[in-house]
Amino acid sequence: MIIAGTVRRSLRAPGTAGRTRGVRGTFALRSLKDPQAVSVTLEESRILVRRGATGADVVITADLDLMAEPDPPKPKVSGAARHPRLALAAAKLLEPPLGSWQSEAEKFMEFALSSPEMPRPVRVVCTDDGAERTFGAVAGEPPVLELHGTAHRLVNAMSGSTLITQDVLDGKLQVCGSLRDLSLLTGRALAWMFGGDDID
Repeated sequence: MIIAGTVRRSLRAPGTAGRTRGVRGTFALRSLKDPQAVSVTLEESRILVRRGATGADVVITADLDLMAEPDPPKPKVSGAARHPRLALAAAKLLEPPLGSWQSEAEKFMEFALSSPEMPRPVRVVCTDDGAERTFGAVAGEPPVLELHGTAHRLVNAMSGSTLITQDVLDGKLQVCGSLRDLSLLTGRALAWMFGGDDID
């Protein structure tokens, strides 16, 4: 699910679609620790994402638990020598360009707060330096939901690179608010991950 969202975000970035145009083949991202694997097939007019690594021309093996960390270990890549353009396309599609936590938060919260069900105001606090932003401010009303984390964690969460609820459960983000409000925020984050389309 996250990989599909990552590919969609990459394709929206300037220049990425052009660099993958004309590239055909399948690359796979495989877990170093367990059987998890996902394949991405580049066809003439579409990109398909499916489970498994069978038949992949390029296979990227990585510790999936550490991919979103500040300094993840380099993955092992096989098949790149035979399929250099596909390997380059894979690198572009799996690493969309990201902005600062403030810019990623602005884009995500504009989308999230377009839903009338979303709680507001929402405050986002960077624990690195105490910088904060409040979104959906209502005069005289304190934030009903707060999200605290390092700049790196906030970029991942606001861009859709990681799941907000999972980051909270793993202790990577701290939240102040009700479970219902966190659930609503997570629902908007999932929709944002898939290109800003509402999901049921």
